[in-house]
Amino acid sequence: MNGVRVLAPAKINWTLEVLGRREDGYHELRSILQTIGLCDTVTIKPAGEVKVAFSGRVEGLDGLGGNLVQAAYRVATGVFNRADAVSIEVIKRIPAAGGLGGGSSDAAAVLRGLNALWGPVDRWRLREAAAELGSDVPFFIECGTVMVAGRGEELTILPEAPRKHLVLALARDETPAKTARMFAALQPQDFLDGAQSLALMLRFNHRLEYDDGHLCNSFERAGYTQLPHLAKTRDLLHGCGKEAHLAGAGPTLFAIFDEEGDAETCASGLRVQGVDAISVRTLASIEALRVEAIQADG
Repeated sequence: MNGVRVLAPAKINWTLEVLGRREDGYHELRSILQTIGLCDTVTIKPAGEVKVAFSGRVEGLDGLGGNLVQAAYRVATGVFNRADAVSIEVIKRIPAAGGLGGGSSDAAAVLRGLNALWGPVDRWRLREAAAELGSDVPFFIECGTVMVAGRGEELTILPEAPRKHLVLALARDETPAKTARMFAALQPQDFLDGAQSLALMLRFNHRLEYDDGHLCNSFERAGYTQLPHLAKTRDLLHGCGKEAHLAGAGPTLFAIFDEEGDAETCASGLRVQGVDAISVRTLASIEALRVEAIQADG
């Protein structure tokens, strides 16, 4: 194996409940995350020196995304006790600062890719390393359907959610939804008690169906206040006969469908109205964790 090509999927939050502020300054969360079929691709190959390059949907990508990938490489050198020079090429399809976890997923993909090249170490060790990089990164070591708690580092792997098709309405011409800014905008009425996440977890544990009524997001009010363009997109999704849900801390919205054709029709209609919309489906962990061996010139 000369190199690897690693899938780096986006995520949505079926639930995202902020319980309160902790003494360490972070917020206590309870959330159920799901990987979806919008993916970056991370290719890692031997090289004469360490290099990181981005291509594709790079608009809005500031130094943070690149720094997180480089930080993942540095953390990996400690995990594996080696520092071979590699090139890391990231093809971006997940919009930056869209609430879809693209930067965190890219970082996790670097850890998973280097684990294939330099390891293996067990997933627990990879999750510990991922936690050094950010709250969402450990989730992307596991992928699929996962309950997270604490500030995002406590993971409970759930049975895969029954497959759904989604329409993602990706934000354009909108002020980036910086996570700290969104937390600062929370009001007392936005804090939740975690009950909806626990209820949805029980549905997944019993392999029951779910719908819009089982979803929630503490940032919804703040999102529509801080990002007024969202309201127009929400209304257009309502025109498809669907509820709109905030993905993470925004500014992407999603709607859920049982049938792929219905999702495609809605996405196509939104694009006609100027919305950057795509149809994707949920990804199970076995699909999302794909690592492909390649030749150095592959």
